[in-house]
Amino acid sequence: TGLPDSTCSGSGSLILTGNPVGGTFSGNGITGNNFDPVSLSGNDTITYSFTDSLGCSNMHYHTINVFVSPVPTITSGGPDTFCFGGAVILTTGSYNSYSWSDTLTTESITVTATGNYNVTVTDTNGCIGIATQSVIVNQLPVVSFTGLPDTMCVVGGNKTLTGSPSGGTFTGSGLNLNVFNPLSLPQGNYSITYSCTDSNGCINTQTHIVYVFLCTGIEALSAGSNSF
Repeated sequence: TGLPDSTCSGSGSLILTGNPVGGTFSGNGITGNNFDPVSLSGNDTITYSFTDSLGCSNMHYHTINVFVSPVPTITSGGPDTFCFGGAVILTTGSYNSYSWSDTLTTESITVTATGNYNVTVTDTNGCIGIATQSVIVNQLPVVSFTGLPDTMCVVGGNKTLTGSPSGGTFTGSGLNLNVFNPLSLPQGNYSITYSCTDSNGCINTQTHIVYVFLCTGIEALSAGSNSF
């Protein structure tokens, strides 16, 4: 006993029991009383031979059909390592059913988070196969800058801006590298943005809005007229 009519090559070994005990199993995939179909396919005949105390022998034959288990692979529709906010589509081949580690049951899934993604596929013979794909999502750098007030008189002079982490780029009206001067700007709101790229190639930005107003009277005289 212990040997079904069919099995899958990847289903693991089976323990066989002969009657009477003390006989010998033989056939492909047999080691002692264990049958392991991992390297087999198609029909395989297993024999149990027994010799009694009188020297009389008999044999029992059982034929098992071994279906080759699927060996799925996962294909990435883009880089497996990317920055937060991105995504990659993972796809396996065409099978009867799918079960991903994130509980989805489709051929393809869209991944946005770091992790190891496993898929268990089942073919038309009921045999299963498992594949794994690792995905790494790098976090964006934490970006900020200082030195820019919320409001400025048009003749308020230079404001030196300091970005963190260093090495980024300031963009916007009234800028010369990291120095803001509103002298040439009409009255209104202006967006100043600091952008920084980290060692993983991930980019993040911070934007600050400054309101530039026209100075009049004593305020204009006291503000000065520093320019680039």
